[in-house]
Parts: sequence; C-alpha cells; structure tokens
Amino acid sequence: MEERAREIGRALQEAGLEYRVRIVKDKEMKERVCLEVERLGLCGLVMGRGRRKLGSVSGYCIKHCVCPVVVVRDDEAGELGPVPEEEEEEAAAKV
Repeated sequence: MEERAREIGRALQEAGLEYRVRIVKDKEMKERVCLEVERLGLCGLVMGRGRRKLGSVSGYCIKHCVCPVVVVRDDEAGELGPVPEEEEEEAAAKV
C-alpha cells in the first residue's frame, strides 16, 4: 500500500500538483477519512479501492466528504483508472 501511495505521489508531483499522502488506518475508517479531510482543509481526496466493487469506505466518502472525491482502481494491467460511474452510484446508495 505504501509503495502504491509513493507511486501516485510521484505522478502528482510530475503533474505539478500539490499533494499530501496520508495512509489512514482506523477502526472506523469512513468517519476518520472524512474528519481528516476537514482537519487538513483539503480541496480534494484521491482514494484507492479494492479489486472488485467500490467499497463502503469509498462510497461513504463520496457522499459525506466536504471536498470532491476521486476513487481510482488498478485494472488488470496494473494501470490506474477511474471507477465506472455506475459503481460509484451503487456504492453511494448503500451508505
């Protein structure tokens, strides 16, 4: 996970974007991520997701964070890509 975060950080740096990488581990991840976004005053959140469908943490953050949330996934070739819109809507509906 940390290597993947460094890889994403390098891509953001190459694009000339300011960023902070935080790996949050907490019992109540959903609420913790949203609280960290507010505490740090972030203007956007990029998060990863599991191999299958959008999870409950990502869905919760999409619905409750005070800033835009982008969820990325690894495709079969190991490339980062956007999560299909229908998966975002499905996860958000579960929250």
